[in-house]
Amino acid sequence: MIKKTIKKIKFIFFTLFMFLFSYVVPKNDKLLIFQTIVGKGFRENPKYIFLYAKKKLPDYKLKFFISENENKSYFYKGIKKEDFRFKNWWYILRAKYIFIDTSNFTNINLSALIGRFNIIQTWHGTLIKYMGLDDKRLIKKNFFIKKLIRISFKKFKVIL
Repeated sequence: MIKKTIKKIKFIFFTLFMFLFSYVVPKNDKLLIFQTIVGKGFRENPKYIFLYAKKKLPDYKLKFFISENENKSYFYKGIKKEDFRFKNWWYILRAKYIFIDTSNFTNINLSALIGRFNIIQTWHGTLIKYMGLDDKRLIKKNFFIKKLIRISFKKFKVIL
């Protein structure tokens, strides 16, 4: 119970901090951030966009965020594992574009960001799967989480 409460407080602090500072910190046009489903590994659409950017945009700084709970090391062509420690929040605030493929709003991750961010949602999905606000699991979420989800979905710059 205490662990869950601490996790919620950390999530709320992260969300508010990032919201406020997103309007103050200037963006770096050559900084791109990537993250997959709740930061679990180097995969999905952000992986391939990352690899493409690495090849085609050699003068850009690219960071691939992987959850601090992920124990695997990812050294695919020199890719360093980034996590959500306080020191990396600066990169998130400075990034011109953030590429994600998740919409989890119960953990610290990049889909939870609200504020002045350019987020590209690279979801993969099919007609037989519920996604976004149609996801049946949202019925069980509290009001605060549902409100964050609605705000967040409105702010995606592009949804694939």
